[in-house]
Amino acid sequence: MSDLSLELARGKQRGLPWHFKVILVTIVILGAWSGHLIIQEQQLRGQVAKRVHWINTLQNILADLQQNISLATPSQRPPPVFWREMNQRLGDFHRDLGKAKETEALREELENIQQSFGLLQIALVDNSSQSVQSSVGDLYRRLDLFARRINNQLEIQSTELGERWDRLGFLIGTLFLLFISNFFLMLLTLIRDRQLLQVNEDLNRAVRRANSANSAKSRFVANMSHEIRTPMHGIIGTAELLLAMELSKEEREYIEIMKHSGQTLLGLLNDILDFSKIEEGHLLLQDARFELRETVEQVVQQLAIPAQSKSLDLICHIDPTLPKVVFGDSTRFRQVLFNLVGNAIKFTDTGHVLVEAKVVNLETASFYFDLVIRDTGIGIKDKDKAALFVPFSQVDPSNTRRHEGTGLGLSICKYIVLAMGGSIHVQSEFGKGSAFHVTVPLKIVPADTEDKPPLPLTTLILDDNPLRQTALKSQLKTLGQEAVLCPTLEEAINCLAKADKDRLALVFIDQDCADLDLSQWSAALRKAAVGPLTLALVLPMSQPIAQSVVEEKGIDTTVSRPHRQTRLKKLLKSVVRASQEVSESSVEIENRHEGPILIAEDNPINRMVLAKMVSNLGYTVVHAEDGEKAVEAADKEAFKAILMDCQMPKLDGIEATRKIRRQSSVNSKVPIIAVTASAEATERGRCVEAGMNGFLSKPVTTDRLESVLREFLFSS
Repeated sequence: MSDLSLELARGKQRGLPWHFKVILVTIVILGAWSGHLIIQEQQLRGQVAKRVHWINTLQNILADLQQNISLATPSQRPPPVFWREMNQRLGDFHRDLGKAKETEALREELENIQQSFGLLQIALVDNSSQSVQSSVGDLYRRLDLFARRINNQLEIQSTELGERWDRLGFLIGTLFLLFISNFFLMLLTLIRDRQLLQVNEDLNRAVRRANSANSAKSRFVANMSHEIRTPMHGIIGTAELLLAMELSKEEREYIEIMKHSGQTLLGLLNDILDFSKIEEGHLLLQDARFELRETVEQVVQQLAIPAQSKSLDLICHIDPTLPKVVFGDSTRFRQVLFNLVGNAIKFTDTGHVLVEAKVVNLETASFYFDLVIRDTGIGIKDKDKAALFVPFSQVDPSNTRRHEGTGLGLSICKYIVLAMGGSIHVQSEFGKGSAFHVTVPLKIVPADTEDKPPLPLTTLILDDNPLRQTALKSQLKTLGQEAVLCPTLEEAINCLAKADKDRLALVFIDQDCADLDLSQWSAALRKAAVGPLTLALVLPMSQPIAQSVVEEKGIDTTVSRPHRQTRLKKLLKSVVRASQEVSESSVEIENRHEGPILIAEDNPINRMVLAKMVSNLGYTVVHAEDGEKAVEAADKEAFKAILMDCQMPKLDGIEATRKIRRQSSVNSKVPIIAVTASAEATERGRCVEAGMNGFLSKPVTTDRLESVLREFLFSS
């Protein structure tokens, strides 16, 4: 019974079934009806008793009247007192009947009785025995009629009341049957609920086991990610160091294969870790301020060499009205852009990859950022589009497919974009390329200071590729320069001849356009110029040319594409200042020797690789094998920067950073850059909280290391 009570209590918490609610309402209605019938029955019984009293009263009056009349003689008639008493009794009876609010028919009968009684009095006065007998008989008949009418009314009311009780009894019987059937139904429901509860408990236990397994899997993936990243840093870093040395063609090919394989393994590791976080719901966004244009340009520049190795044009076209600083998750935004552009390069063999960054619905405090990655690759069939964003799904899943991958990249991108409150979709025609559209809302952060654009120049873009022309012109417009597009050398010469001689002239010459006639082109342009002229050769990042070789061909400086706005800004300022002798690279090399960099790393292989990378960038290096030695070194010597591994024996990098910030007098404000094999978002938060300035994930590449050092050492 205790279990049944528990089930009933649970049923009460869930609420009664609808059929029980109907029965309860019916019981309430029938109860009210029964009460009403009981009241009516009590009233009818009162009426019966009252009417029986009336009949008895009339019969008594009539019996007394008959007795006195039968004993009366002509000499001894009933005295006047008798008649007054009879009238009094009839009058009282009449008033009693009137108080009962009876029907008019009964009142008429009573009046007829009184009339017959009056006729009897008259007959007695006249001493007419025949009249007396006639009056007495008439009085008896009227009394009998009165009693019958009362009885008829009582029978009718009793019949109606009985019929109501019959109907009520039928309904109560039916209700009782319903109650019994519903009671058994409730028992069956309780049995079913107990079974469902048992099933739910089993499911909950299964879910808990699954969650526990997922948590264990996520911890395992995170630990394996950390453990794999540490040797991967040694592999990829060593490959980069070897590639910077003098190697034979065969040796370079082998090392490039090793580096490419390591980077592929690292990409797979990142995808699996992110997918594991998504499954567990732990892939969270970390919003902060970041420069949107700079982020887009950095990603495009990182992917420029893979694109140029396939002879592809990687072009970046950014809307000049794009806000400079925004609020969002720059790491995840960079991941989406890197994946989409990398996919476009992977699936494109000839032509170009165009990255377009647009502004949609620009408002005071926010806007929608529209990113479009177009390519001239193989395209996607309509039937394959639905599977693009499905995890572990690939357009070509066969064993003979040309392109490797796990099929997780696009599904992770879609999850990140949706988490940002945006949308992602693809437009593609098989054999004619694809276009991935990403739209995300971002908040605008007012810039602290507005950079004043340099003085306006006579700027020409000598290039026969319309996409490259438009992209460079848009970037120059952002810097306050209205460039003129010149597809041919003749048009550029005509523009220079018509230019203002008091204004400085700057001509961007794309190497693909100039081909092998660069010396002749530069000579022709300088001859046509009417004022100071600067010639900038635009080169792919994968094809650098020595400055001495460029100067021999009459070129003043070089610019790599895809273009970075920061590099273009420095070039414009240098042209305006007419200080071409001090280039950006020489200034950086000079500054690199102003102080050593401390490397705190417990793994000897990773420490050696990292130290060699730093040395190749022109810095001197000081080593620390653990956190305690890093703190001791920071107390004795001033450093230009500190590269701090987060997980070290004795004292980890987080606590070492806190101690340096608290107690070091010479390095309390030195840039401390975290170097960690952890890919968890919480790790970055712990680093920032401890006082670190930057963040490098293992394996560290030379380009990424140089970019981070430049950001913190030369930002001023």
